[in-house]
Amino acid sequence: MAVTHRPTPSPLETVGRRVRVIVNPVSGRGRHVRKLRRLAKILRALKFRPEFFVTRGPGDAARYAVEAHPDTALLLAVGGDGTVNEVANGNIENKVPIALLPAGTGNILQKEFRLPRRVREACRLALEGQVRWIDALRVNGRLSLLVTSAGFDSRIALEIHRNRKGTLRQRDYAFYIAKEVLTHKYNPIDVYADGELLAEGAAHVIVGNARSYGGPFEIACHASPFDGKMDVVALMAKGRLPLLRYLWCAVRGNLDRCPGVIYRQVKRLELRGRADIPYQIDGDPAGFLPVKIEVLPRAIPVVVSG
Repeated sequence: MAVTHRPTPSPLETVGRRVRVIVNPVSGRGRHVRKLRRLAKILRALKFRPEFFVTRGPGDAARYAVEAHPDTALLLAVGGDGTVNEVANGNIENKVPIALLPAGTGNILQKEFRLPRRVREACRLALEGQVRWIDALRVNGRLSLLVTSAGFDSRIALEIHRNRKGTLRQRDYAFYIAKEVLTHKYNPIDVYADGELLAEGAAHVIVGNARSYGGPFEIACHASPFDGKMDVVALMAKGRLPLLRYLWCAVRGNLDRCPGVIYRQVKRLELRGRADIPYQIDGDPAGFLPVKIEVLPRAIPVVVSG
């Protein structure tokens, strides 16, 4: 049975109003960068004390979170899932509540908590929302808030990373998905869950801390960031036709009932395979197998609607 935790009031009601705004200028084709002046005006009208930090490359968002002033009441991440992931990784010790102004392509966190996308509504939520502590996954020492995987989508993430020029659109993802389907090669992955062999020779493995996934897909359809567990989805059938069937089941939200799928909720996980099999964390390439994953219950404070 899932354990629920009562949310706490917004930190701005009790701690102060210093807000560190961490902006990824590449996310969402940079549309929110053009609105920074308006964002600052809205925040000040709501009696916040905003400080703006614009990232210039990988690692900057985490560093800005680490360097937050001791009386910072809120970290406002302006970007996509990768930006939020970096902010969370830099916020491990400080544990300042994190709010999100979605600006990326996937925005799984925005879908999971139905967060507003408009600037004014997002600022209002930061003021009036409640803090909930969500689980995180520790993946080879790094935090994942949403999803970690090895196989089909991790190869797509790596391909995008290697070829990315500027901002991404949904059609860019569609191109790389089609390319991976056409050039797909089977590389077996062994899955060990809570110390026992769960799946031998899986074609793709997705580990979810949230139900939502990029685009129209729902992979870990029973996952919750509040239950102290991760949902592992091992896709066993190899080949292009099974892969297309898996994608269709993911669109319909019933991948757990699709033939050739092993679905479990676990606390510890290890994925083993060839050293050239990549894995991804929250949409960004993170390394190559093997990888060890464990659940960190109630690790990250996020601001959500009441």
